[in-house]
Amino acid sequence: MSVGHQNYDTPKTGEPKVSWSASGVMVSGDHSQTVSLQAIFRKPGTYTASFSLNPIDDVVVEGSDIRAEATVEWSVDGNTITRVISVSNGTSIQGTGEGVRIVVNDVTVIAGTISRYAVTIDVAPGPRGAFNTPPILNRQTEIVGLAPGFSATVLMFVPSS
Repeated sequence: MSVGHQNYDTPKTGEPKVSWSASGVMVSGDHSQTVSLQAIFRKPGTYTASFSLNPIDDVVVEGSDIRAEATVEWSVDGNTITRVISVSNGTSIQGTGEGVRIVVNDVTVIAGTISRYAVTIDVAPGPRGAFNTPPILNRQTEIVGLAPGFSATVLMFVPSS
């Protein structure tokens, strides 16, 4: 399931749109789902993308963190700067551009419980507030235990951005 949209003008007045928003529901562990937003700005400048992740199901199991990543592509004159960040409730990232494309993916490693959660992406002009959660990337790793005296070679694939 992919949810997203692109708007240029406000629907009722026809005035230029100055902020954008997209939302959708994702399921933890289903890595094929995305929530996306694409915007072309009327005026190039500095914009802030903010994210919200909120559990929908009332089931909370210890150790079953919901994890999502956003790929944020800021474009200026045909050149693109791509950032991949971990998304939590309140995360924000600032960029400069004539437009932005954002795709949020679930990257939860399931340990038993599957949860639905709402994802919201907002983009508005101006710099990122100092009080917002900073943009970082936390990739999950899995720990494999071996019996004493045994060894193993572990190959990990980490997708590049």
